[in-house]
Amino acid sequence: MEQYCKVWSLYEPLFEKNELLDTHLLASLTDADLKDIGVDLLGHRLQILQSLQQLRAISTIDNQDEPKYQQLKKILTDCPVLANLLNDTWCNNFIKLAKPGPFKTDANYINAVENWFILKKIEINGYKKLEQNYYSYSIETYNTSNTLKYIKQLLIMVHNMIQDKLASCEDVNLPRFVRLARKYNLTDNEILGLQYIFLCNIGQNFPPPKSLSSKLEMRNIIHTISLYTDMSGQDILEFLHPNREYMKQGLFVVEDEFSTLFNTQFLVMNDEILRALCG
Repeated sequence: MEQYCKVWSLYEPLFEKNELLDTHLLASLTDADLKDIGVDLLGHRLQILQSLQQLRAISTIDNQDEPKYQQLKKILTDCPVLANLLNDTWCNNFIKLAKPGPFKTDANYINAVENWFILKKIEINGYKKLEQNYYSYSIETYNTSNTLKYIKQLLIMVHNMIQDKLASCEDVNLPRFVRLARKYNLTDNEILGLQYIFLCNIGQNFPPPKSLSSKLEMRNIIHTISLYTDMSGQDILEFLHPNREYMKQGLFVVEDEFSTLFNTQFLVMNDEILRALCG
């Protein structure tokens, strides 16, 4: 634990006294547990909790032999900030994704895509933070910049693993989402756009923007698509053009919400289509 937490050595006797040296026991500790055993300083509890999240993420993949697992373990070890941002669900989905062979179910494919979008969201938020501190050379700015470097590596890894799994699928066994995208001859960026709309309607760990949010970029899904897909404004207009076959068929619809501040647009898929894509 000492490699993950600078204040660990101060409290190691407390953990020994309470027989809390087993990795699985440590990973289950909460803030209340740390208070109970005598870690009184809030700052120290927060540091320990952050390091425990890193430990949980790493222990999830620790006994895996695949080189991809070890690559992820190295990234999470080298970048504690990123380890604290990725939960156990993300790491478990990564393990499933890294296993050789095709996607067994549509749900496996959706989970893999969601993992990519969670990383992309962290990256987008990181760049926003850098923009806010553009003229600052603080430790926080350095940590953010360093974290973004590792996120970029993981984004490429997850993308390549998804493509490898799709390449090993027979056409009849391709995920329904992929078959739908091919039917409409969507470009790679348009596929990302459709995935984003899909996840904003049904995602579990990548939920839709909350309609009551006061931030324009969180409310306006059409605007946000450009951040996740690298599509230009012209590309998005083409993607949403009423003459596109999927728009005519109602694959998703654009709903408007008006307020005294601005007009917000939501892209909505109906329940029948969502159930069909989920398999």
